[in-house]
Amino acid sequence: LEYTTQADRIARESVTIVRNEGSVLPLRDVTTPDILLLAVDDDRSGRAGNALAGELRRYHQDVVYDVLDLRSGPQEREEILRKAENADLVLIATFISVRTGGGSQMDREHLRLLRRVSALPNPSVLVSFGNPYLVSELPETQAAVLAWSGTDEQVVQTVPALVGAAPVIGRLQVDIPGVALRGSGVQLPKTTLRVGTPESAGMRSDSLRRIDELIEASIRDSVFPGAALAVVRDGVLVYSKAYGY
Repeated sequence: LEYTTQADRIARESVTIVRNEGSVLPLRDVTTPDILLLAVDDDRSGRAGNALAGELRRYHQDVVYDVLDLRSGPQEREEILRKAENADLVLIATFISVRTGGGSQMDREHLRLLRRVSALPNPSVLVSFGNPYLVSELPETQAAVLAWSGTDEQVVQTVPALVGAAPVIGRLQVDIPGVALRGSGVQLPKTTLRVGTPESAGMRSDSLRRIDELIEASIRDSVFPGAALAVVRDGVLVYSKAYGY
């Protein structure tokens, strides 16, 4: 567990913000209540963005999730555009590897649609899980974030940076021509609680289970009809549960 905790911390600290126009980040329920999460992939699996959608919904109530991949035809692309027009913010998450040989780093039809989406009056945020050079192909997004890898672990640990639940301290490890130089990066402080495991905050899950058993026993003995428990340590919400009625 210690190694996992350290790996998660390194993943969070690697997140790099290239631009943040209008301080669109961190994402907030108050300013952007309805988010369209658009996961973009260059395969046909349909799995891109599953972990991201699940983790984002732990912090933000109204997240509509859609996938743009090689299965998406003209009708699907037009439906995505309609959803983007109705959203308060569009979060474009790309799961695309670096391409060699010059030319675009993205499927031509995908890129055409995403440029239409990023040109809408509502704000858009690009998060690249893998290919940092996609930032230069979508310059109209208000914010651009590099997460470097599309593993589920990296995806999950990127979300706190997007919502202000972790400080953003990452610096670019490469030059992105026309966008930013190596060593640059927008820094943001932590502004809200991060949802994490007890171990990530230096606590033990078995200790919290004993508290859980105590409350359940008290309700069975009619000491009180219900309860709500939240445990926070060092800015991390490690346990949250409602009991009874």
